[in-house]
Amino acid sequence: DGDIQENNAFVCSNTSNWKKGCNKHLIARKYKHNKYNSTEEDYDIGLVRVKVPFNGKFEKPIKWAGSNFKYPDNAQVTVLGWGYTHPNEEKLSDVLRYVNVQSMNYNTCKKRYKERSSIVTSRMMCAMDIDKDACRFDSGGPLVLNRILI
Repeated sequence: DGDIQENNAFVCSNTSNWKKGCNKHLIARKYKHNKYNSTEEDYDIGLVRVKVPFNGKFEKPIKWAGSNFKYPDNAQVTVLGWGYTHPNEEKLSDVLRYVNVQSMNYNTCKKRYKERSSIVTSRMMCAMDIDKDACRFDSGGPLVLNRILI
C-alpha cells in the first residue's frame, strides 16, 4: 500500500542473497494502480522508478507479456520471492527462492479459493500446486512463463 517512503527505500539487485550485499537502487518514485484497495487485494500491482539504472553483471531486462497476453491454463509457471519459508516463523528468506506451479483458469481458481474464503476477480492470475506454493510475503513478486514476465 502507501507505507513505503521513497526517500528511505531501495531495490536490492544483482544478488540471490540480499544479506551478502547487492546493488542498491534508491527509489525515485513509486506508482500504484489507482483502483487498488488493500482490503480486497484487487488491482494489486505497482511499479517503482529507480534513480540509477540497472547495469550489473546479472541485471538484464526480462521480456514483458504485454497487454494482449492470454493467461494459459495448466502451464508450468515460476514464482520467485524472499517470503517466509516456515509457517510459524516470521523471518524473510535470505536467499531468493523459486517454485514451479501450475497456472489455472479463472473459474477453477475461484472455486479453489472460495474454499479458503478468498476473493478472486477476473483481473487476477492464479497458479498453485498440490504440495508446493509461493511463500507468505511473496505476493507481488514475479510470475514467469517461458522466460516472459506475466
